[in-house]
Amino acid sequence: MEDTQLVDWEAQEEESEDSKGSPPRFALEPVGRLHLFSSVRGPEKDFLLYPGENVVGRIPGCTVALPFPSISKQHAIIEISAQGRAPILRDCGSLNHTRLLRPPKLLSPGVGHQLRDQDLVLFADLPCQYHRLGAPSLPGPRGALSVEETPRVPGMGGPRFQGTLLAEDSEEEGGKFEV
Repeated sequence: MEDTQLVDWEAQEEESEDSKGSPPRFALEPVGRLHLFSSVRGPEKDFLLYPGENVVGRIPGCTVALPFPSISKQHAIIEISAQGRAPILRDCGSLNHTRLLRPPKLLSPGVGHQLRDQDLVLFADLPCQYHRLGAPSLPGPRGALSVEETPRVPGMGGPRFQGTLLAEDSEEEGGKFEV
């Protein structure tokens, strides 16, 4: 307990306002969440994202602090400008790059990319997923289609349509397709 220091909350609140007089970050409501998936480096973890610039990096002062050697000190920035507008993800010239996984895309340093709800991002070798807070949660991975079973017509019995001709190609395309 010898290294413990008394925190002066009033002095800290005064210091946390910048020159424009904007409120400290902890007074803002989070508008997004970055989910770090579990890996050999550790368990899964969620990071709240706020309006403004959210720095992803290795150093403790980052909004999303990922203290791993593959992550640059300031690896990337997720900028959230206004409610309802898509956040912008920018790589900060990191050594091990930032990638989007669906569709696969390597981000060029300094070039912004719009993040959509449930986008999968790879910071170096750490997989994450962006979630917009307040967005309706979609079941399953983004882009997946759900296929429901076709209802049976009463009195039609079982699979009567087996072997039925579905389409016929022209002669040059080569033949018929059957189920």
